[in-house]
Amino acid sequence: MENSKFKHTLIAVITFFSFFIFFHLQKAEIHPWDEGLYALRALSIVENGNFIDQTSSSPGGLYSSTYPPLSVWAMALSIKLFGPGALAVRLFSYICSIASLIIIYLISIRIISEEKAIFTVILLSISIAWNVYSRQGMTEVPVIFFSLLSFWTLIKIHETKEQSKWIFGLIFGLSFAFALMTKIVVSFLPLLFAVSFLFFSFRNLKYVLLGFILGLILAFPWHYYMFSVYGNEFLNAFLIPHLYLSLIHISEPTRLLSISYAVFCLK
Repeated sequence: MENSKFKHTLIAVITFFSFFIFFHLQKAEIHPWDEGLYALRALSIVENGNFIDQTSSSPGGLYSSTYPPLSVWAMALSIKLFGPGALAVRLFSYICSIASLIIIYLISIRIISEEKAIFTVILLSISIAWNVYSRQGMTEVPVIFFSLLSFWTLIKIHETKEQSKWIFGLIFGLSFAFALMTKIVVSFLPLLFAVSFLFFSFRNLKYVLLGFILGLILAFPWHYYMFSVYGNEFLNAFLIPHLYLSLIHISEPTRLLSISYAVFCLK
């Protein structure tokens, strides 16, 4: 009965914040830089069919199109389904934000009580950063979702029986691949989680390695294609500016993930 009460409370909380975040999702204008760049790339896919490479349609040229395209692909699908507009541009980020609330709860109940775990969902949902980025068609919230998903699958690899570990190893690989196809540099957070995880559970190395290799294999084709077309110009645009920005400045996804980690560790 007690568990049922917590489940109903969790469903009510997530449902409330689902509507709360969705409110005005399509009212605000598309932001002129990053969100606008992704929106133009997605529109270019719909209109021109350039699914893999949108450099010719990116205002920033190759620098803008070197951001991996998973979020752009999701936006293009939304535009196909719902037509061009703010809702289509932001829908993927919104879905990832709600899914993140579920995952962070599943992680939290392994650290604190179910009652306090529900409060981690509430605290994350009402944070200003989370509300802002959940309502924008950008990559911050999706990469956090894939990072949290990878963290949860590592926990499941540790918890489950031998025959189920392979399944969660595959899910870890998918979440790592999706992270790599969403953002640069920060997308390696699942790998950092995996390394930390192996310090406590080295016997699960083969399952983690399976996920790591699968993630690299799935993310490789797009990166290789871009390199084969643009060569060192792609590498310079892909690595140097983004590494510099990530090392000199603390990126927004890192700040948001730090908030998430702090929230679900509260006791």
